[in-house]
Amino acid sequence: MARRRPSSDKVAPKMSKLPSGRERRKIRNMVQDSRVQYRYALYFFGFAIAAAVVNQMLMVRAFRSILIQTLVGTNIDPAALQAAVGAPLQALALRMTVMYPIFGMICAAFAIWVTHKFVGPQVALKRFIGKLESGDYSGECRLRGGDELQPVAAALNELARALESQQAEEKRAA
Repeated sequence: MARRRPSSDKVAPKMSKLPSGRERRKIRNMVQDSRVQYRYALYFFGFAIAAAVVNQMLMVRAFRSILIQTLVGTNIDPAALQAAVGAPLQALALRMTVMYPIFGMICAAFAIWVTHKFVGPQVALKRFIGKLESGDYSGECRLRGGDELQPVAAALNELARALESQQAEEKRAA
C-alpha cells in the first residue's frame, strides 16, 4: 500500500530559527552610544577579572595554609599528599581560570544592558533637540513609561508646541 502525503493545509509551517526583524532591531538597538556603553562594559569586565584573580590568589593561600596545618605533627609524606590532592585542585583551578573570562563577558553584556536603560532616553532626547534646532517643531519626544527623564521629555514637548504656535502666529502676522 502506498503512503499518502498529507494535504498542504494539514502540514505545519516550518518555523525559522533565525530571529525576526523586530528581534534583530532590538538586539542592534541595544548599543546606542557605543563610547559610553563599551566603556562601562570594559569597567565591568575588568572588575570581574580583577575579582577573579584576587579570589584565585586567596584560594591558593587558603589551600597552602590548610596543607601546612594538616602536615604539622603528622607522619604524612608531603609528596604523597600533593600527589593525592594536587591533581583535583589543578583541575579545579583550570576550570576556574576558564570560567573567569566567561563571567567577565557576562558582566560586560550586563553592563551594556544596564547602560542601555539610561543611554537610550538620552539618545532620543538628543535626536528631538536636533529636530528642534533644525526648525522642525512637529512631533514629540516619547520615552518608555516610567523613565527617569520623562519630565525632561515633557518639557521639551511643551517647548516644541510653544515654538510651533509662535512660528504659526508669526506667519499669520506676516
